[in-house]
Amino acid sequence: MAASITPGTPIWVDLASSDPEASKAFYTELFGWEFEVGDPAFMGYTNALSLGKRVAGLGPNMGAEQGQPDAWSVYLATDDAAETARKVLAAGGTVLAEPMAIGDLGTMAVFVDSAGSVIGAWQSGLHTGFEVDSERDPEATKAAITAGTELPVHAVWFENYTRDWAAASAFYPAVFGGSWTSMGDTDDFRYATFTVDGAEVAGQMDGSRFLPPGVPSHWGVYFSVPDTTAAFEKALTLGATPIQEPADSPYGRIAALFDPTGAEFKLHQVI
Repeated sequence: MAASITPGTPIWVDLASSDPEASKAFYTELFGWEFEVGDPAFMGYTNALSLGKRVAGLGPNMGAEQGQPDAWSVYLATDDAAETARKVLAAGGTVLAEPMAIGDLGTMAVFVDSAGSVIGAWQSGLHTGFEVDSERDPEATKAAITAGTELPVHAVWFENYTRDWAAASAFYPAVFGGSWTSMGDTDDFRYATFTVDGAEVAGQMDGSRFLPPGVPSHWGVYFSVPDTTAAFEKALTLGATPIQEPADSPYGRIAALFDPTGAEFKLHQVI
């Protein structure tokens, strides 16, 4: 992977877990991930590997005792985390964690967008994020699966479920550049894709009608699997809780669950 990718592109995901060892065991069984030994200097934060490629991070949920739920976080690439923080404030967002150098690995920051979704930013150093592409060619993927080729299990899509469509739609282009392309604009279905440097890298859905009371705007992550139904059923046996049963969509077969410590994640299968 190149040392730098276009700002605004999802570059990393990680899980804040109230029980990191239980989370490691779950994702190892479900996805076949292997975890590096965590660095005590970084609170035991570790990278997950799939077929030897770096695909995600996992660390302790430092706010668990204060009631902060476990969650997967999305990080967008930036060339200048400090400048991004200034743009966040100018666009009506909040700086939740100021830009902080993580040794020589890179610089991270965490924000709340103008509609309430938490979003991270990562300025690469030695750690350049995903070691596999965060998108897949559907035809190449189907051909590989048909041929029996094992593929890495990694994040393939990222969505912002927002309670304030107008605010979120203005926020991301102002902070990260890029633009939105509408895929539907009715009261029942309002969805757009976020494009940077000519590539669709994420989506946004109007969650004002379907997010349960008390659930804030938030980002979600889809992980690639060869068979959504099989992965869904296996996750249940490992202690996950269903949110959305496997179902076909125009973009693949998808499902959603809470993992055993309560973090939401989604499954995606190319069909």
